[in-house]
Amino acid sequence: MAKIPWTITMDKTRMLEKPPFGPGFSIDEADQAESMSIAFSDFNEPGKDYTTFTLHAADGQVISTKTVMGY
Repeated sequence: MAKIPWTITMDKTRMLEKPPFGPGFSIDEADQAESMSIAFSDFNEPGKDYTTFTLHAADGQVISTKTVMGY
């Protein structure tokens, strides 16, 4: 089960960064985004570790979500 996500406003270039250093969203997705939330698996959770990135528009709507294996 993922922890409660962090929501951050950041330089859009971080949204474009390819895995394993970022989610690798497209330029079009990043241009629409106001913020990005980051949720991740718990260290004590069985199975593989993952990080889920979600882009949000200014009105809170989800633009896109990507899950990357690892932290």
